[in-house]
Amino acid sequence: MPFDDILTDGASATPEVSKTFLRHALNVWARENGVAEDHLAGLVHQILDFAQDSIRDVSRLDA
Repeated sequence: MPFDDILTDGASATPEVSKTFLRHALNVWARENGVAEDHLAGLVHQILDFAQDSIRDVSRLDA
């Protein structure tokens, strides 16, 4: 099953659940790659903002 389907499959997979899962995965990745703890929250926030903006841009193109 593709990753996108896992995040959107079924009634239990809400956008908030997906965002929480992604936030956790980014935190783990950042720690494993040496991102300083005091930069972690800002980095995760920037990545999530970029992802949401990219999804919105694609949605506009599809409309």
